[in-house]
Amino acid sequence: MILITGALGFIGRNLVEQLKKEKKDFCCLVRETSDKKFFKEEGISHKAVNLGDMRQVKDAISSLNATVIIHLAAAINPTRRQAEQDLKAAKNLVEICKQKKGKLIFASSYLTDTYYKSLYGEYKRKAEDFIKASGINHTILRISTVYGAHDRRNVSIIISMVKGYKFVPIVDLSIQPVHVNDVVKIILMSLNKGKGVYNVAGDEIMSLEQVVDIIANQCNRKIIKIRIPRFILYGYAWALALIGKKQLLEQLNNLSKLRGMDTIMTKKEFKIKFIGFKKGIQSVC
Repeated sequence: MILITGALGFIGRNLVEQLKKEKKDFCCLVRETSDKKFFKEEGISHKAVNLGDMRQVKDAISSLNATVIIHLAAAINPTRRQAEQDLKAAKNLVEICKQKKGKLIFASSYLTDTYYKSLYGEYKRKAEDFIKASGINHTILRISTVYGAHDRRNVSIIISMVKGYKFVPIVDLSIQPVHVNDVVKIILMSLNKGKGVYNVAGDEIMSLEQVVDIIANQCNRKIIKIRIPRFILYGYAWALALIGKKQLLEQLNNLSKLRGMDTIMTKKEFKIKFIGFKKGIQSVC
């Protein structure tokens, strides 16, 4: 059996749909406060558990013959407290894998690179180090900006702007987008892989202006682009940071100095050709 955390998230929803299609045996670990409607409607096995509580994790998993845990759950823009809770959850799952001699597939991030400064990346980096030192069988996937079905952040925000407005703001920032179908494909292929750390990103590093142009073309929308000087956004981000909300400033700093992720080893190991952005965006426009 496969255990999944973060099944209600963007990548998680797509993964669960694919597992259902393939008729895999799996169970989702969800928070007590999560909306269970999706699982009940789809007939998906699930258990409520606080991943930060080792006793709860053990009790929830004790009756399940699980051989793999796919750990997707994490706060995207965490506070320090949330990041610490997420790290504790990851450590608990590692201990479970040790006890059951199972495998952990861990969804990490390109932000683990110390080149970037991010609380989210810091948590992911610490979790990676703990997993590697544990000796368990593991696959770590460092994932770039993801787009596709069920996305409510990232590229979907740009799509909504292009579809809904005549004037679209353009900022001098870049992303290296990867389609969620490719991410799910690599996660599933990881079930049969040995230990490894892999970058999961599309082949193209794209400016936000390029992204907007492609989306506008695919959606058959004529828009007027308004270039917003970076210093205006930074001013707003700094104002938020002064009242303790540093996430936007972190995101701007990281996107403004984006450097490409090398996926040569990933493509060789998984024998995958990443979906190009022009083709991939057709499914969500």
